[in-house]
Amino acid sequence: MIHHATNVTQGTLHYYDGDFYKGHWKDGKMDAHGVYQFHNGDRYDGEWVEDQRHGRGTIVYKGGDGHIHEKYEWCRGQMHGNGAYWYGDGSLYEGEWKSDQMHGNG
Repeated sequence: MIHHATNVTQGTLHYYDGDFYKGHWKDGKMDAHGVYQFHNGDRYDGEWVEDQRHGRGTIVYKGGDGHIHEKYEWCRGQMHGNGAYWYGDGSLYEGEWKSDQMHGNG
């Protein structure tokens, strides 16, 4: 990982491993809306606070049999609140999440 420029308010940062972040910055950390693209094709598009997913965001996993989408509310890097998870077979869990775990029946 490379160091963030502290005075940047919006821009793109490319990491040595091929990942990149494009979005807003505050005090050298990912903040507000941004997109983090992983080198394997996975992508997070959503809100950030101090380099952690926080607020609403969508993850798209690029799997061998297609894309898997997940939409969540985040709290300090963990899925927390309402969310939706689409399984590879097309079925859907939509409901509450707590501390990165499905909570309730959906």
